[in-house]
Order: sequence, then C-alpha cells, then structure tokens
Amino acid sequence: MCLLFIVFSAISQSREPNSLSFKIKLFNKDAIFHSKDLHIGYSIKMKNEIEDNQRGSMAVSVINDSNVIIFHDSPGIFITAKSSLVKYIEFDRSRFAPGLYTVIIVINTNHYYDSIKYVIAVEPEKISSVTYRPSDFQAFWEDAKRELYNIDPKFSVVKKSELSTEAIDIYYVEFQSVDDVKSFAWLSIPNEKGKFPVLVKMPDFKADVKPDYRRDIAVMTIGLRKSNSEYFISEVNSKQRFIYRGIYLDCLRGLDFVYRNTQMRLDTSRVIVSGVGQGAGIAAAVAALDGRPRGVLMEKPLLMDIPLMYSISEKAKKYDWPISVLQDYIKNNRFGVTKDLLLRTWTYFDPVNFSSLIKCSVLAGFSLKNNITPPQCVYTFINQLRVLKKETYTCAECITDLDPGYYQLQNVWMKEVFRVPL
Repeated sequence: MCLLFIVFSAISQSREPNSLSFKIKLFNKDAIFHSKDLHIGYSIKMKNEIEDNQRGSMAVSVINDSNVIIFHDSPGIFITAKSSLVKYIEFDRSRFAPGLYTVIIVINTNHYYDSIKYVIAVEPEKISSVTYRPSDFQAFWEDAKRELYNIDPKFSVVKKSELSTEAIDIYYVEFQSVDDVKSFAWLSIPNEKGKFPVLVKMPDFKADVKPDYRRDIAVMTIGLRKSNSEYFISEVNSKQRFIYRGIYLDCLRGLDFVYRNTQMRLDTSRVIVSGVGQGAGIAAAVAALDGRPRGVLMEKPLLMDIPLMYSISEKAKKYDWPISVLQDYIKNNRFGVTKDLLLRTWTYFDPVNFSSLIKCSVLAGFSLKNNITPPQCVYTFINQLRVLKKETYTCAECITDLDPGYYQLQNVWMKEVFRVPL
C-alpha cells in the first residue's frame, strides 16, 4: 500500500494577519494515496477578508531527501475584495520515488505574507537504506549475554510501603549487571488475586525513572546507568566499552527478573517490552536478544539508523541533535575517533540492525515532523521487520508529543497482545 501523509507547519509572517485565510485539502480526502493513484497534489482555497483587492503569487517547492528541488511553481494570485480563490497544484507523480518530501508554500500578496511547510511520505513501506550489520554481530551479542549470565544477578526486592496504595504494591528491585554496575527498577503490581500481564519499560534518554501506577497490569520501569558524558558518545571508541552495551545488558537482566519471579503474581506468558524515545530502540534490541516477550511497543523512537541520519544531515547541511553532538565529538578528535570508527561502533547497537531478529508483534508511533529521528530512519527499521503483526501510527501535525489517537490505538494493541477483554 502506498501512503501519503501530510504534515503542516505554518510560520506566520503576515503583514496584515487577518487579511487572508486559507484551507489546504489533498486530492484524496483521507490523505492516503495508493500506488495506483496517478495524482499527488492539493487544492488551496484562499479567502480575501478585507475590502481591497489582493494580488501577488503563491510559490510552491518540493524538496527530496537529497535536498534537491524536484518541483517548483509560482502561480499568480488575484483575489477581489471579500471574495475567494481556489488554486489546484498537481505534482508530477513520476518524480516521487518512495521517501519523504518537504513541501514549502509561500503566499505573498500586497496585504499578506505566510510561509507554510509540510512533509509528505510516499510509499513509506518501500523506504530503505544501505544498512551494514557486522559479520560478528550475533557472535558479539552472544558473548555479551554469556558474560551477563555468568554474573550472579543478586536480585534484591524491597516493598516500598510509603509509595504503595491500597490498590497497587510498589517494589524497588536491584540487580547486578556487567561492568560491576548495580542497576535498578521499579515494579508495580495490582494488589489483587491472580496473575497480571507485565509491561517492561526501557529507560529514555536521561529520564527520571518513577514507579508506574496501573490497576490492570504489572509494570517494571528500568533505570538508566550513569554516564559522565552524552550517552551516545560515551566510550564510543570501543564496542566492548560503549555504554549502550551495558545499558542493553542491564535491561536484559531486568527483563530476566520478571521471568524468574512468577511467584510475585507476574504472568510471564504475557510480557511486552516498551520504550519512549531512546527507550523505544532499547526495547527493540532487548526483544531481539531475548525472544520471550510477546510484543514491542515503540513510542517516538530515537537514535534509529544513525548512518542514514548522518547522510540526511550532510545532504541538507543541517545538523540537528544528535548528529550535531557526534559532529562536535569528531571535530574535537577526542580519543582519535573518526566518523568511520564512530559509525562502525554504532552498527553493533543501532536498533535497525536488530529489526530482522525480532519475532513478536510491534507497534511504532512517531511524527513525520521529527528532526531528531527523521521518519525515514524509523521506516528503515520497520521495513526490515519479519513479523506477521507490525503496525505504525504516524501523527501528521505532531512535533514532540503524539496525539490522543496514538494512545487509543496503543491501549487496544496492548489488550490484543495481552489477550485481555477490550
């Protein structure tokens, strides 16, 4: 199926803000275009709100992933006082290979000026990148897991009565991990008879980890080991010392705690790993390394397909976080780290290289306007999944947070995976 998603972002620089109003509509009302659709375009209805004629132009540009303009037009505008004008813009379908495109519309009249930016994704299920998985990728992680399992976990569980409620018991869990690190997690369990499905939440970037209070399921929230620098460059010169090796193994140990402690009313036949931001990619890696979870829930994933993200930034000559941090690290030549060495280390930890190893259901929700992890990078992960049940939710007008529709879908999806009544 070919999908076309539209993202609007208006930056008003109007000379007279209320002098003109407009409404943009796609040729297809639901903004979804299949491969058989021959036309990509929209109509824009402009209404002159003042008692004077407006004349000017409407410049339209479409820019591809390589920062190349594939379409440009600048039709004239003339709208008599208190009247309306409809313009139709149709793009040449043959120029739209699978990918994401930035569309910029500039409306400029003698009374009004506005710049509107949006993003379209054409046939996202066909988006791909040249990903490189090292030949020793699986051996590297088998050795890492072997090291972890040879370390006594020294699980410690303490009930926190001051945080517990009549409905929910809160526990503080500690466990030994690699690098002589003692990690921790919060575990909340409904105070009722029976066993409960378990949601295991992976840590976001520098997140403040707190207990989760849900009355229908048990929730483990895993903490993040400390670092003296930005996480994605801490010891990046060595795949053995890179901090994400330790983080992934910490989370594997936390997940293993769930499977070892069924006596705590945990139903280990119904476990989902989840994460927001950085945690989404960690959840994917953990599910790939431990085949027991039934599902992976990924919300606003970060740090996906770093090589592609780097390429997009270089072509656009615009370096957003996290590529800006990587650029500065390389520029300062700390520890002799080059771009090639950095990307080579990342290949062992990039979620995209774990994608094809995942065996359970996956739901990913993200925004097409996200510059931190471009949607192209999320799609390269999704398109390499080999699971029967994978779903995506893309928010057309979100930037940082997702809209309520995603959380409604997430709730239904979790109940289906957990096999509980809707």
